[in-house]
Amino acid sequence: WLAITSSLPLERWYTDETSVWTLDYPPMFAYFEFGLGFIAKWVDDEMLILDNVPYASVQTIVFQRLTVILFGDLAIFAAVQAHHGSAYDLALLLLHPAL
Repeated sequence: WLAITSSLPLERWYTDETSVWTLDYPPMFAYFEFGLGFIAKWVDDEMLILDNVPYASVQTIVFQRLTVILFGDLAIFAAVQAHHGSAYDLALLLLHPAL
């Protein structure tokens, strides 16, 4: 998705068929990936080439894993800070498989 949002104009993000990996998430996720693309350029710009998919360098794998951990932790922190319900509700939120 990094390659799609970094290599193609916005109007082609959801309609491009040059890759087996299609962007099928809501627009906010696409913009998130677009933003990550600016950081990814500094890590390994080869991961942003659409014709290079699938691509897996050590730098790319570490970048992808670290961004998942970082933003997952950020989502959990935000949920805990915004939570005003019972401990049971908070436990259900934090144990949700998506997190």
